[in-house]
Parts: sequence; structure tokens; C-alpha cells
Amino acid sequence: MADELLTYTKAKCFAEFENDDGLLRLYNEMVKDLHNKLNPLKYATITVNCSVQFADLDKAIEFLEEGRERMKNNVDARLYLRVA
Repeated sequence: MADELLTYTKAKCFAEFENDDGLLRLYNEMVKDLHNKLNPLKYATITVNCSVQFADLDKAIEFLEEGRERMKNNVDARLYLRVA
């Protein structure tokens, strides 16, 4: 499942539609609740992929910080979300 979500969130079609919030809706409705079930680094990568849909940089940073809080038990995932 994580691999499919990674592939989906990397799709170039999301970069073409700047006003589309499809990835953010997917993340909030499904992915966010899977943080305990997915590989932590894959979860962090999906979070980073979804964060590019924010037009406001401050909101994107806040989004990544929230993801980092959910990964409090995994140092690698937290670091990845911090440097993204």
C-alpha cells in the first residue's frame, strides 16, 4: 500500500494543477491516520510529496512539522521531515 501511495503522490499530474488540493485531501482523509501502519520513511516521503500542494510556504512548513510530530518514535523519519 505504501508503495502505491508513493507512486501516486509523485505523479506529475499534481504538479500541473497548482490550485488542485487532491493530494492534501487524500492525505487528510486517509494517509494521516496510517502513520502507525506504514513504513516511517515511506510515510515521511508521502508527507513531503503532499506538502508541495501548499501555495503558502508557512502552511507547508506547518504541515511538515505536524507530520514530524506523528513520527516522534522514528528518528530517521523525523529528520527527513525536518530537512525537506
